[in-house]
Amino acid sequence: FKLYGIRPDSLPRELGFKNGDLLKSVNGLPLGGVDQALAAYAKLRRSDKLVLEIERKGLTLSKEITFE
Repeated sequence: FKLYGIRPDSLPRELGFKNGDLLKSVNGLPLGGVDQALAAYAKLRRSDKLVLEIERKGLTLSKEITFE
């Protein structure tokens, strides 16, 4: 899933996302389409930590988000 329309003072910007980032997986679960995204949501909706794999300008990045 490609991220676009991230505004300067928005939560995604505060979390470090940039326009054009490609979200590839969450906690190792691939996000190659809607079915995979819904399955990941069902498994992770109560998680207190997410590890995201992001592709930005051809580079793969890992971002960890912890909810308190």
